[in-house]
Amino acid sequence: MFAKPLSSRLLCLFGLIAIGLLSVILIAACSDDNPSAPTPVELLVSPQTIEESSVVGIPNQNTVLIRVDSEPVRESARFTFSCDASWIELSNLAGTDYGNTTDSFSVMFSVEDLPIGSYTDSVCVTSSQATNSPQYIEVNYVVTPQVPHLRAFPTWLHYYAETPDQEMDVRTIRVYATDDGHYDYTIDQVADWITISGVSGITPDTFDITVDPSIIITGAHVDTLWVHANGLSDSPQSVACSLYIHPWQLQTSLYENWILYDMDFADDLHGWAVGLIMDDENWSGFIVKTSDGEQWEDMLLTPAFEDQRYGLSALEIVDDEMWIVGQSGIIRYTQNWGETWDSKSTGLIDTVVDLQDIELVTNQIGWIVGEDGLILKTTDGGDTWTPQNSGAINVLRACSFVDENTGWAVGDAMTALRTTDGGENWVTMTGPFWDSRDVFFIDASTGWIVGHGGNVSFTDDGGVSWTEQTTDFSGWLYTVFFYDQSIGWAAGESGAVLYTDDGGTTWTQQTTGTVNTIYSVEFRDQLRGRIAGQRGEIRYTNSGGN
Repeated sequence: MFAKPLSSRLLCLFGLIAIGLLSVILIAACSDDNPSAPTPVELLVSPQTIEESSVVGIPNQNTVLIRVDSEPVRESARFTFSCDASWIELSNLAGTDYGNTTDSFSVMFSVEDLPIGSYTDSVCVTSSQATNSPQYIEVNYVVTPQVPHLRAFPTWLHYYAETPDQEMDVRTIRVYATDDGHYDYTIDQVADWITISGVSGITPDTFDITVDPSIIITGAHVDTLWVHANGLSDSPQSVACSLYIHPWQLQTSLYENWILYDMDFADDLHGWAVGLIMDDENWSGFIVKTSDGEQWEDMLLTPAFEDQRYGLSALEIVDDEMWIVGQSGIIRYTQNWGETWDSKSTGLIDTVVDLQDIELVTNQIGWIVGEDGLILKTTDGGDTWTPQNSGAINVLRACSFVDENTGWAVGDAMTALRTTDGGENWVTMTGPFWDSRDVFFIDASTGWIVGHGGNVSFTDDGGVSWTEQTTDFSGWLYTVFFYDQSIGWAAGESGAVLYTDDGGTTWTQQTTGTVNTIYSVEFRDQLRGRIAGQRGEIRYTNSGGN
C-alpha cells in the first residue's frame, strides 16, 4: 500500500477541524433556543421589614405594598409568595417579572381578634431561578391597649347680640372621659370677651362660658377653647365660640312720622340731629341730642323756635357754634349747644324759600343752598347772608367746601356746580349724574356725588370730569361720607348702606338691620359712625359697618 501524499493528509486534517467547529456552533445555538434551561437571577425585595401597630379590637386598614424584582433586568423570573401567620393576608400568591417590569403584592393585616402583645412573623418570596431564594420580609406587629378618649361637649357655641349691652346666656360645657374615669384636665386661656368659670378640674365635670359683647367691636368674632388631659387620647379637645354683634346697632327709634335729615358731632360723645315731624297737614321741626354717644333725647327748642311748624333740613357744627337751616328760610344759631338760640335772617325778600344745606369752613365763612338755585354766603359769622349767582333754577340739595375758595353744589335735574373763587363764579359741571342728593369732597381734587338710581359719580380733577362707579344698587342714595380717599359710605332707600375701601372702585352693601330710608351718615373715624333717617332711627357702628 502506498503512503498518501502530505497534501492529502493536511486536507483531511483541516476537514476534521471544520466539522468540529460546526458541531460546537450548532450545540450552542440549540442551547440558546431551549427554554428549559433558565438563566439564574437574583431576587430583589423591598421593603424587607414591616412595622405596624393598632389598638386592641380595632381593625387595621393599612396596606403595605411589596415590590419584587430580579437581576439581570432583562431576564424574566417567576415568584411565589407565602406566609403561615393567620393575622397576615397577601393580595396574591404568585407573580412574574418579565424582564422590563417590577412585580408587586400587598400585605394586609387581620388583627381585630389579636390580644394585646407583640407579634413577629415573615413573608417568604421564592423563585426557582433565583440564586438567593428564598427571601424573607420580617413583619413586626404590636397590639396596644385601648386608651380612653377625652370629650368636651358641645364643641361649638354661637352667640348673637343685637347691641353691645345685651346680656348673653350662660352656656355649660361637659368634660368627660369615655371610660368615665377621673382625669385631671386644664383649659387654655381665651379671648378677653370670653369668661370661663374655671381653668382646670377633674373629669367628669362641667364649666360655664359667658361672653361680653360690650368690650369688642361689632361684627363677627371667633375664638377656640382647648381642653387638655394627660393620659387620654384625642387630647386636646376644642370648643369653638363665635359671637356676632350686629354691625349697625339701634340707638334710638322715635315715631313713624318722624324723619331725621342730618346730624353732626362736636366730639365723640356730644351730637345732634335735626328733622321733620309730618303729622297729617301739620309739619314741624325737631332736634334730638346725645351727651354720651348712646342715649338720645329731644331738645327744648326755645326761645327762637316759636315758628317750629317748619321742618329742619341741615345741621353744621364749627368749633363751639352750631347752625341749623330748614323750610321757609329758617336759620338758627347757638353758642351754648342749644340752651338758647338766635334767629338769623337770609336777607331775602322771599322768606318762604326752603333751605336745604349749610356748610362752613370757618366760624366766619360759610354757604347755604336751597330752592330755585339759591346760594347764600356769609363772611361775618352769619350776621348777614349774601346771594350768589349760581345760574341754576332747580333745587340745590347739598354743598361741599374744602376751603374758602373751593366748593361744589348739586341738586335736581343734572344741576351740578363748582367754584374756585369762593362763589364769585359758579361753573356748571357735566357728568353721569341726574337727580343728585349729596356731594362730598375729601380735598380739592377728589369727590363723589350720589343720587337717583344708586348713582355714584367720581372725580379726581376737582369736578372737571366725572366717571360713574358701579354700585349694584338701584334705589335713591341720599347721603355720602368719606373718611379718606379710600374709605367711604353712601346710604339711602330701604336702609341701604354701601361701603368702599378702594375709593369707590368697588362698593359692597352692608347689613344695617333696617328698611327705613337713611338720609344722613357721619363717621368719627374709619370704624365709628352713625346713620339716621326715617322713624327718627339712629344706628351706630364701631366696626365701619362691616
